[in-house]
Amino acid sequence: MTNLRKVADEYLAVRRRLGFALVDAGRLLPDFVAFLEQRGVEHISTELALEWAARPSDAQPAWRRFRLGVVRGFAEYVRHTDPATQVPPPNLLPSNYRRVAPYLYSEHEIAAMMAAARLLAPPLRAATYETLIGLIAVTGMRIGEAIGLDRDDIDEQTRLLTVRDGKRGGRQVPLARNHIARARRLRARARSAVPAACLDEFAGLHPRNTVVPVLDLRHLSGTAPPRRNRRRPATPATGA
Repeated sequence: MTNLRKVADEYLAVRRRLGFALVDAGRLLPDFVAFLEQRGVEHISTELALEWAARPSDAQPAWRRFRLGVVRGFAEYVRHTDPATQVPPPNLLPSNYRRVAPYLYSEHEIAAMMAAARLLAPPLRAATYETLIGLIAVTGMRIGEAIGLDRDDIDEQTRLLTVRDGKRGGRQVPLARNHIARARRLRARARSAVPAACLDEFAGLHPRNTVVPVLDLRHLSGTAPPRRNRRRPATPATGA
C-alpha cells in the first residue's frame, strides 16, 4: 500500500528544493490526499481526481483546471513507485484563462514615469518612487522583489544586488555605477527623513513608504499601456 500522505510530503519537499514555492499546491495536495483517505482509496485515479478538482461546485473553470494540474504533477511522481496510479490526461478540463499580453515600456516612457515620480510629495516619496521605477527598469525585478530588498542586499564594491526571495529562488543582478550612485542619494535622503529603526529596508523601498500605486504614475505621465494589453483574464476562484 502506498502511503500517499507521506509521499505527498516528500513530493512537495523535493519540488521546493528545486526552487518551486508551491504555495497553492502545498495547501491543495494535502486536501486531495485527505479526500482519497475519506474514500478509503489507496491509489490515484483519474475519476477521483476529476471529482476532487471540480470542488467547489461554483469554482471557475480555470481554478478547476489548476487543481487538476496539481494532481497531475503529483500523480506523475507517484506512479514511479505505484504502477496502479492513473495520471489524468492533459487538457482534460477546459479553461478560458489567458495570460495578460505583456507590454514593454520604451526608454522614453520609463523616463516620463520617473519624471512624474519626482513631482510627488513629500520629497522622500518622490525619491523612493523614482528609484523604484528605475531599479525595476534596469534589473527586471518584480515589484515584490524590489520592495523586499534590505540594505545588506546591495554590495557596492562588486556592484551586485542580491534578490533572496525570487520566483525560482535567489539570484544576483549586476548594477552600473550610476545605479549605485542613485541608491546612495536615496539612502542619504532616507536617513534624514526616516527614523533609524526604519532603515533596514534597502533605500526606503518598503510598503509603508510606497503608499501610492505605481500604476498612478503611469497615468500621471501619460504612459499607461494600451487598454487591449491591460485586460485582465478571469481570476480563478480561491474557495477550494
